[in-house]
Amino acid sequence: MSVEKPTAYSYLRFSTPEQHKGDSFRRQAVLSRRYAEKHGLELNEALTFQDLGVSAFKGKNVSSGALGAFLQAVDEGLISPGSYLLVESLDRLSRAEVLTAFRQFTDILDADISIVTLADEQLYTKDSVNQNVGQLFTSLGIMLRANEESATKAKRLSQAWAHKRKEAAENGKRLTSVCPAWLEPDGDSFRSIPERAEVVKRIYAMTLDGIGKNAIIKRLNQERVPTFGRSRGWYSSYVQKILEAESVTGVYQPMRVQYDA
Repeated sequence: MSVEKPTAYSYLRFSTPEQHKGDSFRRQAVLSRRYAEKHGLELNEALTFQDLGVSAFKGKNVSSGALGAFLQAVDEGLISPGSYLLVESLDRLSRAEVLTAFRQFTDILDADISIVTLADEQLYTKDSVNQNVGQLFTSLGIMLRANEESATKAKRLSQAWAHKRKEAAENGKRLTSVCPAWLEPDGDSFRSIPERAEVVKRIYAMTLDGIGKNAIIKRLNQERVPTFGRSRGWYSSYVQKILEAESVTGVYQPMRVQYDA
């Protein structure tokens, strides 16, 4: 008579698109399979929880991500007690403030779900954390360090953008490479793309002549005037967007403005 294997679920997370281009996803997936095989677990690969490009610093992986879906599945009994959650390390679960991270960690253990950190093959259970003070302090230390690292990165990024905004305001330096479709980056500034700028001017000229948006897009499409993106044709909504854009007259509208107190 065969004994049913405990079920394991893998939780894969990385926080930036650059990590997707690298080895992060493959490494975490391989570690999950190896651990399951080594310890006689049935890895449920049909139900893998993935937060790809989602940060755990502000808890988005819980509030609107796959980890939140896992926790809900546990609450609803869709994931049985005695199951395993496989993660590369505890900082993949959370980089939130330590009390928030620890409460989430213990909620999983209280539901009789074992947590395995694949990087060091550490097994956390409700009993092991209660009985092993060293494991308790280790988990808290990892959570504290993860939050501090993310907080430091967030602070540095905020300072860098504050400096960029200041340079943009004081010296006219380009803040970002993102710009209207009829412009392109040029050193610290932007330059117009001549053929696209002429289309914008033409749209305004036709509007001033009393020609409506539908007639404008009909004329542009009939003449096969190239669009500014991947669209195969011109649409009234985009023409309206151009007509309402203050950037046409050179006005820059940053998403955030910082004032000194």
